[in-house]
Amino acid sequence: MTYIHTTLLHRTVLMAASVLTVGIMAACAQSKPMMSTTTGSKPVMGTGAARAVAESDTSKTVLLEPLQAMVLKIQRLQSTGDADFDYAFQAKVYNEGIQNFLTKEVQNGKDSLLKQMAQTMLTTAKAEESTINDILRQLKPSRPNQAFMQQQKKNIDAMNTQLQQASTGDSLGSDIDKNFKMLLVDQRKAALDLTTTYLQYGRSTSLKAYAEQFSGKIKEEMAKVKGMTE
Repeated sequence: MTYIHTTLLHRTVLMAASVLTVGIMAACAQSKPMMSTTTGSKPVMGTGAARAVAESDTSKTVLLEPLQAMVLKIQRLQSTGDADFDYAFQAKVYNEGIQNFLTKEVQNGKDSLLKQMAQTMLTTAKAEESTINDILRQLKPSRPNQAFMQQQKKNIDAMNTQLQQASTGDSLGSDIDKNFKMLLVDQRKAALDLTTTYLQYGRSTSLKAYAEQFSGKIKEEMAKVKGMTE
């Protein structure tokens, strides 16, 4: 009898312990936040927030990429020190890059007036491309000008720094048209610096005529875009 009583008592204790353990586990499970099985231990971002982040990134990268590629190509140009020869190639690469940049606004922009302006600028840039190529065929590098080389390098470095700040800072957002206007003004200012430096040292009559016309057009565009943002 003593053995049977002890066995029954032992089983009762075990059953009570099991019930208590199950209760504790259930309570712990209820106290922990639910985690998505597809994202590991990270909380799931709301659909709206995720979409906003994606749109913001796209509105920036679609415009930044052609400009970043352009600046990289300009940096990689082998400088001869000849103002005419070097500027002509810089103008050629810049022209190609700005065409790609304008095309992105035409394809992805929302503001019809701004897209129309970008299309007009794109048409002009394509015409300028032919002019630059014609001038390049006439040029050969001569004796280098150190003062020109140093100043133009500063201009190119400043262009690169400004673009890096735009890509990493918070000045650009989800509005692609606003981003376009901001980047366009920055890049036109950079092109104006390159052109102004060239005009101080250049000798080619045809290239200087192009540079002066280009400089005037840039100033008009910058004033127009700034007027649209006010």
